[in-house]
Amino acid sequence: MFNRNYFIVATCMAALLFACTHEVTDPNGTGNTPTVSATCSADSVYLVNQVLPLITSNCAMSGCHDAITRAEGVQLTSYSTIMKYVNAGNASRSELYKVIVDTDPGDRMPPPPRAPMSATQIAVIQKWINQGAKNNSCASACDASVLTYSGAIKSMLDTKCVGCHSASSPGGNIDLCCRSTYSAEWKTLWIDRSPDWFFSHAQEWC
Repeated sequence: MFNRNYFIVATCMAALLFACTHEVTDPNGTGNTPTVSATCSADSVYLVNQVLPLITSNCAMSGCHDAITRAEGVQLTSYSTIMKYVNAGNASRSELYKVIVDTDPGDRMPPPPRAPMSATQIAVIQKWINQGAKNNSCASACDASVLTYSGAIKSMLDTKCVGCHSASSPGGNIDLCCRSTYSAEWKTLWIDRSPDWFFSHAQEWC
């Protein structure tokens, strides 16, 4: 089990570091290819870089609104399926937004015992919808050679991993919500290592 957990964490980190400079433009092979900007504007929210990872991690995980389970007939795995629940330009009239801000545990998404999305995450989705809910992406500006935990890794984990690996829902018995929850072994494995170390060991782990 411990080796399996190592593999899960290593795979997650390798994916995060690779995504730093190589965002997937059609992550589900659905033909929903977004418009890609050469640079990322701080004033814009991008589906592929910011919104889709949040929805995948918090809503479209296995057993919920993924392509296989489709709980209550809802699938949220691509731009076209997400847009069935979005009123472009008006977050307050979008079903997707309404369910993530709902305070009723019986209606909120993600449902208990999973933690609700943070105010920051909700604001990202709200802004994306209000900006027209565009099928867009941009070339990430992060530099893998200068990644730090507080400066880059934490925000990527919150966006891409914590929805499935939180204190309330530790998938694979892995809690990635806070640095204090990481075991000494995992800190040694992936927090205290450089990005080059991950890249050089990725093949070995697989």
